[in-house]
Amino acid sequence: MNNNNSNSNWKFGFGILLGAAAGYWLNSDQGRRTIDQAKTSAQDYSRQAAEYARQAGDYARQTADDLNRQANTLIENSRGTLNQVSNRFDEAKENVIQRFSNQVDETAENVTDAVDETENKIQKGINRARKTVNHAVETV
Repeated sequence: MNNNNSNSNWKFGFGILLGAAAGYWLNSDQGRRTIDQAKTSAQDYSRQAAEYARQAGDYARQTADDLNRQANTLIENSRGTLNQVSNRFDEAKENVIQRFSNQVDETAENVTDAVDETENKIQKGINRARKTVNHAVETV
């Protein structure tokens, strides 16, 4: 135990000497220059880190803005395409309605012509029947 205790004392004494030497050296002109250089380096690294963080933030903002613009462009293009499809659908609908209307009109004309022709034939038949009846009455 005595050996262990003296070993610890020796380490403690050596630590005190090293601390005193470091304190003396840091308080010297060269030590102060080293501290100033360390402070300057730390400030430079801090500025660099802040600049990198700012650049990363700018890049993230720019990327988000670009993605937003692209999304808006896609939305607008989709709206345009949707409007084109809607317009084409409306044109096709009007075309079908017009064709149907034309066919109905044509069919109505054909029916009217057929009715008129049938009416004329019936009238001719009635006229022939009158003539026949009149002729039969005159001969009787």
